[in-house]
Amino acid sequence: MILKFLLSFLFLAIPLSLFLYLKINIAKNLILPALRGFIQIVALGIVLLYFFKIDFKYSLFIALFMLVTGSFITIERGHVFGKDVFFISLVSMSLSYLLLYILLYLAGIMENVPRVFIPLTGILLGNMTKYIGSVYAFIHREIMEKREILEALLIDGASREDILTFLFKEIVFLILLPSVEGMKVLGIIHIPGAMTGMLLGGASPLDAALYQIYIVFSLFAASSLAPFIAAFFIFGKLEKMVGIRF
Repeated sequence: MILKFLLSFLFLAIPLSLFLYLKINIAKNLILPALRGFIQIVALGIVLLYFFKIDFKYSLFIALFMLVTGSFITIERGHVFGKDVFFISLVSMSLSYLLLYILLYLAGIMENVPRVFIPLTGILLGNMTKYIGSVYAFIHREIMEKREILEALLIDGASREDILTFLFKEIVFLILLPSVEGMKVLGIIHIPGAMTGMLLGGASPLDAALYQIYIVFSLFAASSLAPFIAAFFIFGKLEKMVGIRF
């Protein structure tokens, strides 16, 4: 097993050889992140060996830890909106996750066993964290760059809802475009991760396809709903940031 893990670095030899031939000195930039990722993945595998054997109720504490950690991570990009950004992210992610959990559970995809609950929770909360942070940064940049446009809209009689719609149009494209582009190639250019794993594990192709569809659509919902809720909560803070009353 150890030898197989080490042999995985042979795949890095392919791009490294190419870069060395082209005299592109990025070996350090490639090897160090690869080593860090390798260590993190191996450590995760070891930890999950234990977590998958614990009672399901303890998995809830792991999910809570993921939720709180993800909310803290969003502070890095959202600190400009005030000290309560953590709680905004926490509430947004909690509400979104609860809804998706219920739907996945009713569909028979989410099971209350650690080996299913922990990975699915991780990918949902991870997706929410990434997009909430991106939306915070995007809103801050947009509101500062388009202050004059917002003032003009207000002078023309635009309501609070009109301003909200104006801002969210571009936010929606930011959130949806990568996900939509990804869905275009599902099953054509590549076989997605969850489906690949199930096929390698001996599952029926149709069962694997059904499982993957639910995963993709739930990730799409996670990357849309949680950032939208977070953005809606911080909308009121924009009045102070731009110095105008909506």
